[in-house]
Amino acid sequence: MNTWDGGTLSGIQVYNNTFYWNPATPAPAFNTVDASFSGGNANFFKNNIIYSTVPYLIQTTTDFALDNNIYWTLSSASDWNINGTDYTTLSSYQSASGQDRQSLYTDPMVNTPTYHTAGRPTSAFTLLPGSPALGTGANVCNGISSCSMGTQDFWGNPLPSGSGYNIGAWQ
Repeated sequence: MNTWDGGTLSGIQVYNNTFYWNPATPAPAFNTVDASFSGGNANFFKNNIIYSTVPYLIQTTTDFALDNNIYWTLSSASDWNINGTDYTTLSSYQSASGQDRQSLYTDPMVNTPTYHTAGRPTSAFTLLPGSPALGTGANVCNGISSCSMGTQDFWGNPLPSGSGYNIGAWQ
């Protein structure tokens, strides 16, 4: 996210997405450091899966609330950066920042996570049996006016189903 010419953002809500991150040049999958925020509307990144080929998972500031996410990298290292400080483990980042308290660093067990064919996927990015994302999502809009979890997922499945919300784009 970026702002320029004195612009600001308010109420940026990023939730229930599945990101396959394979950049040509190593960079964080979620980056908000070049954006300015104002207003009292909630800015958050919740219930998302980041499946990355590079170690850089997030680079953000405390202008954002992050929680209930699943992070995974195929790299031998991992990196969370908040307010300019790098953390190489999820637990050290959680402890120092107070962010992502309910989040996990684990294989999300996503079906065909590297899918990149043109057109809408039919099964890619769905969750495999035993995935830690199944039923562990939160209603991130609870108590926030003008925020809705919606009625269906990316594939048209009803929300929520079974044991509650999933983390990621598939219900």
